[in-house]
Amino acid sequence: MLRRGTKQQCRACGEPLCDRSASFCDVHRLEHNEKAKGRYKKNPSTIKKRIKLSTHRARVRALQLLGGLVCAGCNERDYRVLTIDHVDGVTEAERKVSKNRRGRKGRLDSNTFYFAILRGDVEVKSLRVLCMNCQVRNEHRRGNRRILAELIPYILAAGGQVPPITLPC
Repeated sequence: MLRRGTKQQCRACGEPLCDRSASFCDVHRLEHNEKAKGRYKKNPSTIKKRIKLSTHRARVRALQLLGGLVCAGCNERDYRVLTIDHVDGVTEAERKVSKNRRGRKGRLDSNTFYFAILRGDVEVKSLRVLCMNCQVRNEHRRGNRRILAELIPYILAAGGQVPPITLPC
């Protein structure tokens, strides 16, 4: 017999879970949702702050799991600019197959992505920590981002640099 609160049974009554919840049967899922809506209506700023804090904690733990809060390209340590990069890029097959936390098809947003990493739903070997600069340069190298050929003279005139590998769109 399974204990209540396990992944297969409702946290409230022990009945089998419904398809739309990871914790409750159909009856208790609706009750839980109504209570959550009531708490949110009473004090939305507190709930938003709690969600934001939870997401940032998950982000820090996910970055630590992927090698620490340091860029793999340039050793940048500023938490604000660190991102998670797919080493080989996201393939079209991964985009079609990936599911969000409720099992619906579609890309994971950044919030659910952190939690998916911590749960082990995402293969950690295919990920690394990069700063935004290294991430954007990497996207250019992969060919996912390009500088329009028409912009190159303006960039150079303004004192900017354009790498020689720039491909026009």
